[in-house]
Amino acid sequence: MVRKTIAPSTLQEYVQNLAKKEKCSFGLIIGQPADEKDYILHFARTSLNTTEQQTNQNISKVSQIPELSVADHAMHTTRMLPGGLYILGLFFITEENIFKPINKKLITILQHVQAQLGNSPWLYGNHANSNERIIVHFNNKGSSFEAHTVNINSGSMHPVNFTFSEKEMQWCQLECKFDFNNLMKPVVKEKNATSLKNQLKTITGSLNTSLKSAVFIFDGQLVNSSDMIDCKHKTRRLSKILHQEDDITEDHKIINVALLLPTTSKIMPEMDITDNAGSIRILGHIASSVWLHPNTTFEVASRAIIEDIVRSFQSRLIMHFDSLTEGEGGFLNDTCSLHEPPRRVQIPLPHGNVSLSDYLFPGEGAQEAQMSFQDVLDVQIATKHAIKDPEGQADLSVYYSEMASRDSNDLPLPSLPTDTNKFMYLLGAGVSIGVLLISLFIHFLREYNIL
Repeated sequence: MVRKTIAPSTLQEYVQNLAKKEKCSFGLIIGQPADEKDYILHFARTSLNTTEQQTNQNISKVSQIPELSVADHAMHTTRMLPGGLYILGLFFITEENIFKPINKKLITILQHVQAQLGNSPWLYGNHANSNERIIVHFNNKGSSFEAHTVNINSGSMHPVNFTFSEKEMQWCQLECKFDFNNLMKPVVKEKNATSLKNQLKTITGSLNTSLKSAVFIFDGQLVNSSDMIDCKHKTRRLSKILHQEDDITEDHKIINVALLLPTTSKIMPEMDITDNAGSIRILGHIASSVWLHPNTTFEVASRAIIEDIVRSFQSRLIMHFDSLTEGEGGFLNDTCSLHEPPRRVQIPLPHGNVSLSDYLFPGEGAQEAQMSFQDVLDVQIATKHAIKDPEGQADLSVYYSEMASRDSNDLPLPSLPTDTNKFMYLLGAGVSIGVLLISLFIHFLREYNIL
């Protein structure tokens, strides 16, 4: 059975414009897989860094493409994707025929992308059918598109029914605010457990496990996981004069999702006493937004929200540790330290109603997000007002004051001045001698029957 793939017509214009600028262009295919067809959302051109020996301008064929650069681009792009969206494959713009026979370089690039995304499993970069990736090729000479799926392991290739649609794709949007609720984890005092990075990896795994056992509430209702999502909201307009039905319009509503995490009241039969070096507290929330194609189930939606929360959390940690200087990642370096990972902002793509994410450190603003979208996704943001900041800048004054009070409570008792210590010593010695003399005097009087 031939696999179907649909993409917006704006991407056809995008590829044709790239073909006029460069002899050989290449990049990532961003989209969402489904049972019946794959939905392509965006083409992200891979731009080589200026520090590399090769540039996009001097590459003329596929064999010259650096696979490590494409894999690194896939990693950075995955961090910006909401849950449910993945790197479906690659696109190429060349004058050569890359399918007859299949260019071995294609498989090499795909294998590097697969391995790079697999190195960070909590980013959920590889989806269930990631062993088969889509390759879209635009031939400059014939100005024609051709698409195939390529199996990374076997190298087998199958044709794809690839079409562009003039109709704008409609996506279901789901929003969820996940509160960490003062998550705390003790740190065992061991040599291999003093790294803050290693401790947070463990926390991310625990978070993923906890979310998988959560109960999902969609718009305040418990639903059957196999039911289809209905994100269309019908509005009836009535004639003001005749009070008769005029027409019916449809728009897509936002589905609000709440998570109920399981709790346990069982008393453990055994208790282990461990020597802890400290504890890690995680405060704040993650603003989760996912976009799904209309023909999807609540089970798929629940899985996409889990992926989005874990992917966003892991992306912040990776970016945060990359920004730390040497020595700042140690857990036992300070008595009490506060780390502020970057916050999430959402930026809509120019085509469709889907927004991708970027992460801003304290002090960064809309300009940094615009530059990031330009470099990673090859998207120009016309105005900074299009950037949404659902999480907002964190107010750390409360946490700093709490840390200060905690440190003051842990301080040792103040020592008395030296003069005061001498006086107290002499006074105690004098009282002791006085009591001893009085006791001897009373004993003497009793001995000679004077008393």
